[in-house]
Amino acid sequence: MIARVGTFRVVRRGYDWYVNPADGNDANGGRSPAAALKTVAAAAMKSGKIGFWNGSNWERLAVPASGLTAWYRSDLLSGSIGSAISSWADSSGKGNTLTASGSSRPAIQADVAGLRAASFRGSQAMDLPGGFTITKRNFTAVMFLGRSANARLGILGFGSLELNMQLCVDGKNTVTCYYAEGTMDSNIRCLQRGWMGIVVRPTGPTLGCFSPTGQQFVAAGVANTSPVGGVVGSANGYWPMIAAVNEVMFYDHGLSDTEITTVGDYFRKRYSMASSYAYNVVCDGDSITQGYQSTDGFTYPNQLGLASNVCVYNEGVPSKTLLQMRDTAAANIDPVYDATKTRDVLVIWGGTNDFYMSDDTVDNVYGYLQTYCAARRAVGWKVVVATMLPRSGPQTVEAKRNDYNSRIRAGWQSFADALADVAAEARLSNNADGAYFSDGTHLTNLGYGVAAGIIKTAIQALL
Repeated sequence: MIARVGTFRVVRRGYDWYVNPADGNDANGGRSPAAALKTVAAAAMKSGKIGFWNGSNWERLAVPASGLTAWYRSDLLSGSIGSAISSWADSSGKGNTLTASGSSRPAIQADVAGLRAASFRGSQAMDLPGGFTITKRNFTAVMFLGRSANARLGILGFGSLELNMQLCVDGKNTVTCYYAEGTMDSNIRCLQRGWMGIVVRPTGPTLGCFSPTGQQFVAAGVANTSPVGGVVGSANGYWPMIAAVNEVMFYDHGLSDTEITTVGDYFRKRYSMASSYAYNVVCDGDSITQGYQSTDGFTYPNQLGLASNVCVYNEGVPSKTLLQMRDTAAANIDPVYDATKTRDVLVIWGGTNDFYMSDDTVDNVYGYLQTYCAARRAVGWKVVVATMLPRSGPQTVEAKRNDYNSRIRAGWQSFADALADVAAEARLSNNADGAYFSDGTHLTNLGYGVAAGIIKTAIQALL
């Protein structure tokens, strides 16, 4: 018996199962239940009837259907990994296809979780059709970013509306929603995998910004009712989108709290996001922690690969010195500490900017590290310290780096709980090696992965 389900071919005779999975590869035929389940799961996703096993039965996952005017899903993109995206079909049934041409086209890539994603790397944008409009006083825009939630992100540009949803501000994992008639900048931190949305409701001049944890922040903003069209991607040079995007949704009304919960539940179940976490891991640092020069979310915090009950926060800020980290940790880091968790682990990786930008002394910088760690341990954190990698710059910086690392290796046990000696890794010792260093200072996706493996070992020793 041969059954056809959309683009899928299921062959029962001989127990060979063929499936067109997320990466578009038909080579997963096999005589195993797993192959059969892949066929069923992929067919369900293609049909829009997405299933979730809740431990006792299957339930259909759905987003609020009322008012859904556009829905873009990366798993439905046609083409192989690496191919450019000229059009992105609308799954809402409204026909609002996104289009792009030439160098403006994003590409299909695999994100850190191995899922197909639309990769925007700073200059790409896809146009909404001319007939698509939203009313500024009454709409919702939602985006799911998977594991690249800490990427620098300017999501939407709507002409004079100039709407932006941003999950990283100056390298910090805060939520910022920029709106033409008002701005928001809260300290709601985004999880490693997460979604956010901008909700404008007609009941008042308010703008709601929702984080992956369901927290919300609402600020005043006077909205008018003129309709505008727009793009998904880098609206202008000021807000470049650098992210691997899994889903985008638009609604013609401000979602209710119940609808927002439904959307969050859909993402949580579909993308296997934990509903609660037993451990907190916070990564504090500079642009290397933030993941500068990485693509598609392949920062070191995103590549830690810790268990699903571990929540990872990326608090890296480009150009930040260890002195600044020391002075701001009580306000930026300690509020994340949660005594109800089984363990709260903090990774501190910094100091290079103190030497390069401030020409500070080794005595001072090592002292900043000791003071930083002592204060965090007093709060209750288990602290991992990381050694410093080489960087482009004068030889005086390299000499200071070597001295600094020697002091950390000799004395870390007096002020920290674990050491991640990334500088001792041979693959990260030559900053002229383009396989691991992107610009002589920052790492490539592969380099960040190597660092993540070393830091992961140190973290796991404390969990």
